[in-house]
Amino acid sequence: MRKVSIEDGKLCLNNRPYFLKMVLDQGYFPDGNSTPPSDEAIRQDVELTKAMGFNGARKHQKLEDPRYLYWCDQLGLVVWSEAANAYEYSEKYVGRFTKEWLASIERDYNHPSIIA
Repeated sequence: MRKVSIEDGKLCLNNRPYFLKMVLDQGYFPDGNSTPPSDEAIRQDVELTKAMGFNGARKHQKLEDPRYLYWCDQLGLVVWSEAANAYEYSEKYVGRFTKEWLASIERDYNHPSIIA
């Protein structure tokens, strides 16, 4: 469980001010571009992010693998999640995007690491 709020203009995590020191993470892996080769590679990615002094990751235009969110939950890395932009705007895109975004919220809503 966690609470994310804004108090006196400051982001708070569990009612305490929390300064975000985040990396823009595009989720690339040397052996598979955007596909992690193993669960251990995902865990190592989170551990390395923390070892470099970051406390969060903005996943750039990529809904992340639930295994990544699991390791963020376990190891204490906050996540700013976002969906990809449309290449070309259309009504078809709006319908598809809405359906995909709602499905991702339903899938990921219970990960305490996601703060935005």
